[in-house]
Amino acid sequence: MPTANTPWCFFLASDRDYFPYACLAALRALELSAWQASGFILHVDATEADRVAAAQLLGDSIGIVDASSFLQGLSYRYDGRITKTAYLRLFADLVPEFKPYSRVIYLDCDVLFNRDLSDLASIDLRVPLLAAHDLTAYYDLGFRDRLPVGPGAPYFNSGVLVFDLPNVREARLLEAARYFAENHGEQCVQHDQDALNVAFEGNWQTLHPLWNTMTNLHWMPAFSKTFARHFTGKKPWTNNPTGVETEAIAIYRRLSARTKWADKFRQPSRWMTLTLAMKRLERTANAALAHLDADGRRLRRARFNQKLSLIWDLLSEDANNCQLARSFPERAFAGELAIGGRGQRRQPNV
Repeated sequence: MPTANTPWCFFLASDRDYFPYACLAALRALELSAWQASGFILHVDATEADRVAAAQLLGDSIGIVDASSFLQGLSYRYDGRITKTAYLRLFADLVPEFKPYSRVIYLDCDVLFNRDLSDLASIDLRVPLLAAHDLTAYYDLGFRDRLPVGPGAPYFNSGVLVFDLPNVREARLLEAARYFAENHGEQCVQHDQDALNVAFEGNWQTLHPLWNTMTNLHWMPAFSKTFARHFTGKKPWTNNPTGVETEAIAIYRRLSARTKWADKFRQPSRWMTLTLAMKRLERTANAALAHLDADGRRLRRARFNQKLSLIWDLLSEDANNCQLARSFPERAFAGELAIGGRGQRRQPNV
């Protein structure tokens, strides 16, 4: 069990384009910290102007680390959506700045927190890694076909991770992830996330979904109820940020107000509220169409979406019990989740 004296830090990793958003995410984490938190941004090719702006915004609270040397000469798989910097989280065990810390929290640049990270750092971690189930993987299950994992292997999202770094180093788990990413790149369809899931199979614990609430899901709690919103769909800084709540845009506008990045966040409009409603309508229509055309994958997703709030409850309970990620999670999801002890529909516990 960690104590208040357990040394911990957090870090983000970014390329030139995402560096401003990494800075704003780090600033948000700092402002929610009751105690002085230690944070780092590992970057590749951030401009000098942006690094100067980061220093003015973050002061000495966040270390800005040029991590380009970690990726030199490597043939990791990447594409137009993902750059090689996504793999920087695989090097957490080698970053000299992390040596004083037992717990190391990794955050994607598109994660916005609503809760003190010290609460995340203090969770009872019984295995080397704490991570959230990637729910969209369970209506497809293709990851088990392409990756060398055992029957029923669960799958996590790598957007918010908590490493017990001494145990990770001892078991050489990140070293194994780097090896897989380098030597089996064709299997890493989900890039670093696939490599991490192979290396940490059987060694990760369920993180409460409120710490990694993703926007590409059919059902999700309101922004104000989340511990962290992960913008896995449209980003708050895109021209048409459909699905991004106005509360989140307001936070980004406030955080960036005195920076050179302020113009990246537009004032929320009535049209944005309308597009949120249209997005919900589109998802409902897609579910109806799936039943009409009998498309297998779409049908599985439609059935999965109907139970998302109940699946959320199940994973929340696992997290509260500090449970190792369960095998064959989709079997539990497909069970009688809609029926409570007295024949009543369970309500989502958020």
